Amino acid sequence: MHDINKIFKLRIKSKMLIAFIALSLIPVIIVGIVGIVSNVNSLRQIAIKNLRYDLAERQQNLDLFFNSIEENVNSLVSSVTFDRFINAIKSNNQVNINQTTADLLPEILNFTRNRDFFYQIKFIDNNGDEQFLVQNIDSTYQLLERNELNKSPTGFYSYIAKRIAPNTATFIPIELKKGIGNELIPAISCIFNVSKPDFFGILVLQIYAKNFIKFIERENPRIQDAKLMLVNNEGYYIYHSSKKNEWNQLSASKLTLNLRTDFGNRNADKILSDSDNVIYDFGDQIVAQTKVFTSDFSLDNENTLILSVKKDDIFKTVNYYKLIIYILFVFFLLVALLLALLATQQFIKPIRLLIGEARIIASGNYDVRVKIDTKDEIEELANQFNIMASSLQQREILINQHKDLLEQKVKDRTEDLENEKNKLKTIFDNVPIGFILLDMENKIISASFEIERILGKQIEEIAGKDYFEITKWENDDKKELIEKIKLTKETFTDYTSIINKDGSKQFLEHILIPIKNNNKIESILEITIDITERKRLQDLLIHSERLAASGELAAVIAHEIRNSLTSVRMILQLLSRKEGNLKSDVDSFHVALDSVYRMERVVNDLLQLARPSKLERKYENINNVLESGVEHYISHMQQLNIETEMNLENDLPKILIDKNRIKEVFINLILNAIQAFNGSGKIIISTKFIILDKTIREMSKVKIVDSGYHQVDIEEILLKKGSKVIELKIRDTGQGINSNIIGRIFDPFFTTKVKGTGLGLSLVKDAINKHGGIIQVQSKVQKGSIFTIFLPVK
Repeated sequence: MHDINKIFKLRIKSKMLIAFIALSLIPVIIVGIVGIVSNVNSLRQIAIKNLRYDLAERQQNLDLFFNSIEENVNSLVSSVTFDRFINAIKSNNQVNINQTTADLLPEILNFTRNRDFFYQIKFIDNNGDEQFLVQNIDSTYQLLERNELNKSPTGFYSYIAKRIAPNTATFIPIELKKGIGNELIPAISCIFNVSKPDFFGILVLQIYAKNFIKFIERENPRIQDAKLMLVNNEGYYIYHSSKKNEWNQLSASKLTLNLRTDFGNRNADKILSDSDNVIYDFGDQIVAQTKVFTSDFSLDNENTLILSVKKDDIFKTVNYYKLIIYILFVFFLLVALLLALLATQQFIKPIRLLIGEARIIASGNYDVRVKIDTKDEIEELANQFNIMASSLQQREILINQHKDLLEQKVKDRTEDLENEKNKLKTIFDNVPIGFILLDMENKIISASFEIERILGKQIEEIAGKDYFEITKWENDDKKELIEKIKLTKETFTDYTSIINKDGSKQFLEHILIPIKNNNKIESILEITIDITERKRLQDLLIHSERLAASGELAAVIAHEIRNSLTSVRMILQLLSRKEGNLKSDVDSFHVALDSVYRMERVVNDLLQLARPSKLERKYENINNVLESGVEHYISHMQQLNIETEMNLENDLPKILIDKNRIKEVFINLILNAIQAFNGSGKIIISTKFIILDKTIREMSKVKIVDSGYHQVDIEEILLKKGSKVIELKIRDTGQGINSNIIGRIFDPFFTTKVKGTGLGLSLVKDAINKHGGIIQVQSKVQKGSIFTIFLPVK
């Protein structure tokens, strides 16, 4: 064998690269082959999954379509006009039937607006007679004359309707006769059971099958080449996405274009007879089916929705590249093995010779010389062995020098690391996020500057201290949380709050992260983030949603009830003044009128809440307004043995207010205080001029805009520190308010009183906010409540 080193003067690096590159192809080939096989299986599973998904979505679209029809039909039959139509049928008065049918027609036409898929809409009474029939003629819905209606009772619709729940619908596949030749056209019949007191009827809506096909089509299916088919119980196509889509064409060729001719009798029977949602592997196709229009009426007329895709469409690209990859892998495998054998032989032989001579030198015989002629690094290595004996002493000195140099480098690197550590600490101290590092004994190792601001303590004061002694968060359960972190080694989040020195509340988010080394927790890092502003915005959003709901409800109730109450009141007044009434009747009328008056007051409150009147502001002395409000209940409080104490500051500046609205505020608050007593008690009312020592804020409802729907605009009332305000306090020694409901007492319609409407305090807050003021409440159960109002002085 020729010496290859004389032909190719390769260095050992080149030889090693050839060998290792060649050997590395072996695992690549194995992985590639396994990957191809697994990908083929994965593609099949993905195709099956996508078929199921596409089929399920089509069925869901169909269900949504029919549910929508049922809901709209339910709304139609629940209307007042439809009820009058039913009553006319029950009275068997043909004139009334004709009139109520005419009245009902606009609602039916409105019902069919944007629903041009109905062929017929008809109503059948409990005798089986058609009472009206609306038919789509040339894309226009027309009411047929009564002489065209069918008066021959049919039992089909009655059979179906009596087997479904009252006032619900079912959808049944049927065939309708059309044209002169009575051609059978597939359709869907929506049969709605109309059940009223002492009445049973059937509302029937006919839909051609071709008109609901669009509801089972998808614009972007997961499998683009899949075929969609809808077949009846005999296997004839009602719809086929890649064949003739029109029913008359499919019907004309049904003997040659049907499920049996496409899939064979055996496979077609399996598709038609199997249960719902089955996947089939038929040779070159994967087929999925689901049943539609199933029922318990023994009609044997259910339809089947089918999706099929050819395997070649799924695997055609994979099969082509699979063949190429197999050929290339085999070729490169043979080449790699050959190159590896050649390269390995070239460096193993000289290395073995070098090992033998090195053992002699290692034994202390420095006279021996290695002779290798390979023209590469191994030859250079042999030359180094030859001079090793004479240079041992020099190398020892060199090693010591390198040792000293290495120690100096370690020292320099340690200083660099310390500098980097200080830089990193500086960065952490300037980030508006707090960091606390704890050891496994819950001792504080270190903390960032932000923690100093949050806790109000220097880092030197807290370092080495117990975490739970230093931090006194509200709603804190981190003891259990830290123990859980040590057990599960997972990251957890906790939320707490603290009271600042100025009395404001600060909300915090804590993220606790286990610091692990070799899967063992060495310390715990707590990241503390101030989320006060985020919490405030969340509360603002929740409050605005509540106000939107209450405003809409108030507007609806006021519009619907007010006119009716006026009519009832006028009738009762006329009846009560009628001559010849018995005294008991007159008393009953007075009780009824009192109830109506009370309901009208509630409606007025609702209107005030939904659309408050414009403020008529003038400069007024708030003490005078307050005293006029108290006068309303002086005698009442004396009867209840309730003591009143007035502490009103003299020379208060006049403020710009709506006198009547503010007076209503005081009346409502005093009445609320009176109702808080079970017996005797005391109400203390005070006013004074102050300058705020802290900023206070409150969310306010501004207005309700009626533009087809109700919308509440919200703003925040802000009284900054240093603002001049008049502070009014109304304090009672009554029952107090539970802490779990105190946050809701200003919400519209929230009340704990049996006869309360829940509007009084809501109107109070609305009036104060309209004046740019803020109202606050403090309460303790069995101790009493304090309502504090701040009105700005401008």
